[in-house]
Amino acid sequence: MIVKQLIDFVKCVKFDRLGVFKYSREENTPAANFKNQIDNKIKQKRYNKIMEIQQQIAIEKNKSYIGKNIYVIVDEVDNNYAFTRSQYDAPEIDNQIIIKDNNLKTGDIINCKIKKAYEYDLLGER
Repeated sequence: MIVKQLIDFVKCVKFDRLGVFKYSREENTPAANFKNQIDNKIKQKRYNKIMEIQQQIAIEKNKSYIGKNIYVIVDEVDNNYAFTRSQYDAPEIDNQIIIKDNNLKTGDIINCKIKKAYEYDLLGER
């Protein structure tokens, strides 16, 4: 029942960002000694279900950026690509906006137009 409530909650709220973690026993914590621990296969199944739902939410939200201009900061430049993020994205955790441009450098803040959306990344251009 609790799992269905969680699934319904995630579908209803439609989080912009959602981190999902499987419980793991931590030594010297009260919960580590609880009886009736959930089997790892069940944890993985629940994790996969929530992440599947969130992926669909994430692609819908990312598609809403297509055609819009946003400011981004360049985190990394590799060959002809700049890996950037918006003010709403944590480095190495949230969405990246990938821009094909070899004239950018780390730390640059630029305005870019979003051209394409994926579950967790966007493609932009200057």
